[in-house]
Amino acid sequence: MTINSVEVINGSAGNIGPPGPAGPSYNGTSVTPFVISVGSKTFITDQTNLAYLPGSRVRFSSNALPVDDWMEGVVTSYGTGVMIVNIDLISATRDTYTHSDWNLTQAGNPGEKGINGAQGVAGRPGNVIWTGTAAPSPTNPPSPVQGDWYLQTGANSYMWGPYSGTAWPASGTLLNPGPAGPTGPTGATGATGATGPQGPQGVQGTTGPTGPQGNTGPTGPAGPGYGGFSTSSITTGLGAISLTLASSGYAYVAGQRIRAASQSSGDWMEGNVTSYSGTSLNFTSDLINGSGTHADWNIGAAGTQGATGPAGPAGAGSGDMLRANNLSDVLSVSTARNNLGLATVASTGAYADLSGKPLPATQRSVTASPITLGSTDEILNVNIGSGAPTLQLPTASTRAGRAIAIKDVGGHFGANNLTVTCSGAEKIDGLASVVLNTNYALLRLYPMNDGVNAGWAIW
Repeated sequence: MTINSVEVINGSAGNIGPPGPAGPSYNGTSVTPFVISVGSKTFITDQTNLAYLPGSRVRFSSNALPVDDWMEGVVTSYGTGVMIVNIDLISATRDTYTHSDWNLTQAGNPGEKGINGAQGVAGRPGNVIWTGTAAPSPTNPPSPVQGDWYLQTGANSYMWGPYSGTAWPASGTLLNPGPAGPTGPTGATGATGATGPQGPQGVQGTTGPTGPQGNTGPTGPAGPGYGGFSTSSITTGLGAISLTLASSGYAYVAGQRIRAASQSSGDWMEGNVTSYSGTSLNFTSDLINGSGTHADWNIGAAGTQGATGPAGPAGAGSGDMLRANNLSDVLSVSTARNNLGLATVASTGAYADLSGKPLPATQRSVTASPITLGSTDEILNVNIGSGAPTLQLPTASTRAGRAIAIKDVGGHFGANNLTVTCSGAEKIDGLASVVLNTNYALLRLYPMNDGVNAGWAIW
């Protein structure tokens, strides 16, 4: 496994990590029943995270007859598996049945209709052989043209013609039947006629047994991911922010929420993207932490901040705490603190004087391989500049929920990859081992101890 992102805690900037996991796809399926027609239609897709946006063009084709039965249109909205499409183009060979086996994929806009070609010169009508039992006359047949022939049938057969344009010949040629001749050779087969319209669908037969499962198809290409790094010198603050990224090809779109965090401090800014193209990323900062000026910004996707919950009503009864009094209702602060189990702060107010404060994480310097993880280790500062170092994790249950952070403080992992493996059948997010191959990489793992899951997870 290759680590897709690197968080550097104090120190110089690391190398840019490899691309992120595959993004959402355009290929999908739906079993929503529809007759092929134009107009707005709402489809429930079998996938909930397709890459369609409003304005994308999509084609829905029947899996049974994809060439003959399809319709296209523009996506008006899509979210959580519900896609509304304005259908404006349907196949000329469509049938009139309801389909519920749709394959959907991205489509291009229809091309403009070309200019009609010039009409050719009308051809001359071909000659006709007329038939009847009486001899030809000015009214039999009713409308001959020059070159026509006439076959008179009866006891004897006569052939009249050709018609001169004004009259038939004075007499016809007697066609005396002779003995039947030998059968001539079979002529060449004519061209196959056009296929007739499809007949109505017959009664559905019983379902046959399910065949064996086919092989898994190849993994699709990786889509653009999120991330990025910028050395633009920006002061942490609210308002319009413009960053120049070190590389391009990310998946950011206008309206998406992001966080830009200084990797050398705790300062960060959050807001919605206003535009993104190439290496230029612009957003409006509406939530910040800190106020310093930095030029080492790590970029990532962020969630929308939740709304503030409503304030609770003020108490009104005897002995109730009133919000307007700001805890002045408490007669004995020290007694209340002890009853609530709160820590006591010395008169200096310093954090160091706080009783019951959490202890800092246990750190240990590591310079040799193989690395053995101690029961109290929480941060391993690895500085191994030779060979291929290894670290085997203990069984997750022995850690009692204590997480571990592995940091390349010497910047050697690019040349001397560290391989982290599990004990027994346990996995790290489904993998038997993880390889750290980026200088100054940081890997944080926590052991699962919820009583159901086992192994380790990347934090």
